[in-house]
Amino acid sequence: DEDANKNGKWEPQLGETDPNKADTDGDGMDDAWETKFASGPGEGPPLKPLDPSDGSLDNDGDGLSNLQEYQVKKLDKTGKPVPNSCNPRAKDSDGDGLSDKIEVTGKYKGGPPFGGSDPNVADTDEDGLGDGVEDKNGNGVTEPSEANPRLPDTDDDGLEDGDEDTNHNGKWDKAAGETDPANPDSDGDGLLDGLEVNLFGTNPLATDTDGDLLPDGIEVGKKGDADPKSTTDPTKADTDKDGLSDGVEDANKNGKVEAKETNPAVADTDADGLGDGLEQGKAGDADPKSTTDPLKKDSDGDGLFDGTEDKNGNGLVDPGETDPNKKDTDAGGTPDGTEVLTDGT
Repeated sequence: DEDANKNGKWEPQLGETDPNKADTDGDGMDDAWETKFASGPGEGPPLKPLDPSDGSLDNDGDGLSNLQEYQVKKLDKTGKPVPNSCNPRAKDSDGDGLSDKIEVTGKYKGGPPFGGSDPNVADTDEDGLGDGVEDKNGNGVTEPSEANPRLPDTDDDGLEDGDEDTNHNGKWDKAAGETDPANPDSDGDGLLDGLEVNLFGTNPLATDTDGDLLPDGIEVGKKGDADPKSTTDPTKADTDKDGLSDGVEDANKNGKVEAKETNPAVADTDADGLGDGLEQGKAGDADPKSTTDPLKKDSDGDGLFDGTEDKNGNGLVDPGETDPNKKDTDAGGTPDGTEVLTDGT
């Protein structure tokens, strides 16, 4: 190929390169590489393998000299620098919307050395978003609202940037149901977006997924939980199915069962045989006006558990039942507990 007329002599006047030299004109660029860009369509004039001056030129006007484009390197999988020359006749070799200079000289997280993105790969980090989409303003730096073209999961929340920016427009479109690739906790509830999507099944765009008035982070023992060991289900408004929402039971919303609160993870906090919701006139109470204390096994102090007095557990004092709110149901002068447990009446 170099001795075009096959006569065994180097004839530069005929445009031949020297087969005994890798770089005939000594401009720092291999003949083979220069020849590749010495003809055909492109931005700016072709390279000239016999012109030592074209190494300092910037044929495509991208801000890198031809020699600089030839000298570009990247790190291989072992961390070793390897050649990664880009196209000296294309401002944007990979067509990702970022000029070669921006990609080569960029200062994204992950460097130096080679702190930029790959000028020959449109999606350097293979996260589904082009480098130019991630570096939206094209300045070679990751701004607070931008994704990083060198990191597939910019905010380290467990979701790749392309899975967060689903329409791939480089903006956080919350109204479209997207999470923010630049914010690990899009809704600010104390849970990483990835944990909400992949582990808890909660909505990463809703602070309170189940609408029970407790933030998701509190329910799973994270952000602001005064007792991380006691958790509730962030996808169920009434974790213990007692008829009271978790936020009603945890009245001060701190994640801890305080002295005057029922336990949102236990259907019958005082273990008297009646559910918390029933005792407070909810959850199928046949007589909502008559309530008992869900924090006392024996509301009236007669020696009988509330659930023993309300035998069928319907919240109504039926014939044959004693009243869990009256110490002496029949007003005979003897507490119900004494009559039942001692006298057998």
